[in-house]
Amino acid sequence: MLRLNIKYSYWKGKEKKMVINKNIIHSPVNGTIKPIQNCSDAMFAQQMLGESVLITPSNNEIYAPFDGEICMLFETKHAIGIRNDNNIELLIHIGVNTVNLGGRFFTSLKKQGEKVLKGDKILSVDFESINDEGYDSDVIVIITENPAKYNYKKVDCDQIVTNQVPIFE
Repeated sequence: MLRLNIKYSYWKGKEKKMVINKNIIHSPVNGTIKPIQNCSDAMFAQQMLGESVLITPSNNEIYAPFDGEICMLFETKHAIGIRNDNNIELLIHIGVNTVNLGGRFFTSLKKQGEKVLKGDKILSVDFESINDEGYDSDVIVIITENPAKYNYKKVDCDQIVTNQVPIFE
């Protein structure tokens, strides 16, 4: 089943034109948007890898932010890459320095190369245990590839988001 973000625009109040926007990126996690500059890792805080959003998670699931393919899954499962048909690529990085956990507290629900639909669960994470181990568990969402140079508008800070809410439009 193909899921598309569809907007309707009206022309002279009579005709409908369907516009499909495959560039919308939804939140991969339920939580609260925080200023990226608050990230405890300077590389992410300065957005060195690309335009980024910081989310403090409120549940233990990571979802596909758009229809696409899992293009990269770290062995430690702390980071996952996903690419859509427009070659827009995201890196979803869970926590800071969580690579040091060696995969503990992460369960992959999808494999590298697997196709996903927006909203599919792709990873399960025990954020409480990550915090208990002394790690920052915020989720960093980074646009690492934007070949069409699409100009994104980010969601406002302190907004509560779910996997149904766009974070980049």
